[in-house]
Amino acid sequence: QNPRMKVLSVNGIYDLATPFHGAEYEFHQLALEPQLQANIRYEYYPAGHMMYVDPVSAQKLKADLAAFYASAM
Repeated sequence: QNPRMKVLSVNGIYDLATPFHGAEYEFHQLALEPQLQANIRYEYYPAGHMMYVDPVSAQKLKADLAAFYASAM
């Protein structure tokens, strides 16, 4: 309902708890128009779904969140 809404999907690459590409699959099931699909950004982290416990992934997460916040303003 809000075409200006932006979504950041953060995903673990090596993760036994959550399926890889699960979020992409779910978002594609919404059958959004291409201009709305462009509002969804996907980022991937080798530390899995708990990317904040790995220092390298945590730094990438912090940078990705800062960029997302800046793009949403």
